[in-house]
Amino acid sequence: MMKKVLYLATLLFCAVFTSCEKEEVGNTAGVATAGQWYVTVDAVDESGNVVYEDADLFGLGRNLLLTYSTANNTATEMIVDDLQTFWGYRVKVNVDPVNMTFSTSTTEPNNLNGDEINVTITDGKIIKDGGVQNNGSKADYIEFYVNFSNDDYPANYGYAKYHVYGVRYSGLAEND
Repeated sequence: MMKKVLYLATLLFCAVFTSCEKEEVGNTAGVATAGQWYVTVDAVDESGNVVYEDADLFGLGRNLLLTYSTANNTATEMIVDDLQTFWGYRVKVNVDPVNMTFSTSTTEPNNLNGDEINVTITDGKIIKDGGVQNNGSKADYIEFYVNFSNDDYPANYGYAKYHVYGVRYSGLAEND
């Protein structure tokens, strides 16, 4: 009888301590490029010179943008999603994880709401500690150029594309 009690106590002891172990949570393959970003959008000419600043263009201010892994979970592709705060686009881009650069390989169809527009993203890059938050602290910086197939504004207002740029979301209210 004593052996059974000792056996059950040992079993219970092992079960309790085994269940207390923390499981390591793994990251996605694209953890370095994935994130939430506060971005601004300017209209620029072919050389990247500002033609209309955000306040003059659509008056949007800073927008939230997401970059995240695709279902393939590779470091060489990610999704860029503007959460419908600017043009309403979500497209897959190719990523060079060593140089932290990204772009669409060709014109990508917009994967949001089944829209029949094509999106081109070029010269995308993420720079570690390359930006500055509102409170003065360093933050990762993102920038890229984007064009939309259903956009008549560039031809009508004399610019070529949109320059999207900003910093990684810090989680601090003072930086929002």
